[in-house]
Amino acid sequence: MTTEQEAESLLERDLSEFLEPEAFRENFVPISFEFLPKDATLNLRISTELLEAIKELAQKKGIGYQKFVRQVLERTVKC
Repeated sequence: MTTEQEAESLLERDLSEFLEPEAFRENFVPISFEFLPKDATLNLRISTELLEAIKELAQKKGIGYQKFVRQVLERTVKC
């Protein structure tokens, strides 16, 4: 949306079709902790082998290993 008129038009519509279970998965994505400020530090000792495996997986996904670890932790917390 680029104008207030477009936003108002959306609010006037019946949006219940987007809330059906099938459509919900297609139209909405879970909110990530990734957007929150990173104001806490976690120090963790792990083996070199585990760290290398983490870095390798992160590289395959095209992201930094610290972001990858945050994503893994976030997925675990949501379960």
